[in-house]
Amino acid sequence: MYKLEERDIIETFVRSGGHGGQNVNKVATCVHLRHIPTGIEVKCSRERSQAANRMIARHILALKVEEKKLGRQSEIRQRMEKIRRQKRKRSKRAKEKMLANKKIHSEKKSLRRKVAAVSIALFLFIQAETFAINWRPNFQDALKSAKAGGKPVMADFYTDWCGWCKKLDSDTYSDPKVSSLSGKFVCVKINAEKDASLAAKYGVSGYPTILFLDGDGKVLSRIPGFLPAERFYNEMNKVLLTMPQPEKAEEGPGGGFVVLEDRPKGKDGKPLPPKTVGQEFVYNGYVEAKGDELIAQVNYKGETYYVMKGENFSGFEVISVDKGKVVLSGPGGVETVLEFRKPVKSGEPLGAIREMFAGAAPADNGGEQPGEGVISAPEIMAGRARTAAMLVPLMIFVPVMMIFYVYFSLCLQFIAQKTNSGNAWMAWFPVLNVFLMLNISRIKYRTFVLPILLFIVLTAMPLFGPLSPLAGLIVMLLIMLNAIYFIFLTVYVWYRIAVVRGKSTGLSVALSILMFISPLNLAAIGYLAFSK
Repeated sequence: MYKLEERDIIETFVRSGGHGGQNVNKVATCVHLRHIPTGIEVKCSRERSQAANRMIARHILALKVEEKKLGRQSEIRQRMEKIRRQKRKRSKRAKEKMLANKKIHSEKKSLRRKVAAVSIALFLFIQAETFAINWRPNFQDALKSAKAGGKPVMADFYTDWCGWCKKLDSDTYSDPKVSSLSGKFVCVKINAEKDASLAAKYGVSGYPTILFLDGDGKVLSRIPGFLPAERFYNEMNKVLLTMPQPEKAEEGPGGGFVVLEDRPKGKDGKPLPPKTVGQEFVYNGYVEAKGDELIAQVNYKGETYYVMKGENFSGFEVISVDKGKVVLSGPGGVETVLEFRKPVKSGEPLGAIREMFAGAAPADNGGEQPGEGVISAPEIMAGRARTAAMLVPLMIFVPVMMIFYVYFSLCLQFIAQKTNSGNAWMAWFPVLNVFLMLNISRIKYRTFVLPILLFIVLTAMPLFGPLSPLAGLIVMLLIMLNAIYFIFLTVYVWYRIAVVRGKSTGLSVALSILMFISPLNLAAIGYLAFSK
């Protein structure tokens, strides 16, 4: 914008007219400017204030002088030219060019949509293939494969018109956990309308119905209807655990799906399944799969997992599995060894500390179950690690709090001495330092004592008898209001302390707010204590 020189301007004031009352009609608020070099004159009575009209008149005069001297390069002319170009009708060539550019842009967008659609379809296809269950087409072939491989059969009876069957396929079978565990089954789908005799043999009348069978076709478990993925996964785990087994394993490879350890028997004479004994981390059982590989039953944080070498569960990778131990690689590559039926459990912190300093070691309990009255080596090491992890924050927190308390007490004592408040020694004692702060801020004790007594009465009211819902609500509201009062009282106390120390009102407000922001409160109380 053009810069005006005051010596080139003649300024006069006249009365305005129109709306504005006496200020307009009786006061010379209208401004008249004349630019001597160019002869341009400007008159402004837009505002009721003479000062505002002077500023606006000079702005208008500068724009007009600039337009006259610079011509097309002036700000006003450029703005007008821009508006004129925008309203100007486009030429035929410009329209053709614009339409061509729009066509190219639309072709790009359509190609992007096609690429996105192909990418999404490819992703869904890969995901479906990744989590797909390998279904066998023939029931008898599935029984033969199950018997030869030592696996149970999962038979899904469905119909083409069944909506819940389709929901089972889309929601449950597509779940990664279910599809992963299905590798330990021989899975077969059976259309109950096309193979009605087989459905009648197993008493299937509703759809979907999922039967779990052994290699001889005997029913181990039945799911009559749809189940969500998590419950279906748990049922599959139960089948793996409760499948009828011989009591001992046969020697040599390919011995079938058998439990190797001796287990107690139930009333029907069948071996009872291993139970989750409540430990946080325990290698609780093992079964023999095809060949010489073992499936380990690991209980971890209330969940039961059936895993083989190379598989993963809950952040752990199985390095090796044998009858005596399972070696796991945990987060960060930390190796964990679980001995058979020797749990690693959380335990109580005090008990772990007592055992660590007593030098407890595993003892022979005459063949009793490990974990009952006996402290295993993994348990002691876990207790020591947990104890160290608990003590390190405690060893840091306590000294830091002590340093903070000494610093606070020292600053409060300096503030009391500089404000000529008596009993500065009270700064070093809890509760008494609150009364010292009230002394410094020149606030009466009752502003603190009465709300404290009210809080004690409100919190003790339930001890004298049960309260009605309305009375309980009123008591809770009063307690909340009391707490809000203490927050504002704290802010006011620090504000008064800053004022007594001779700080300005704005600075006092800022310091009282900083008292609630850590670690800026350390700097604020230090400033109140050590500044002049």
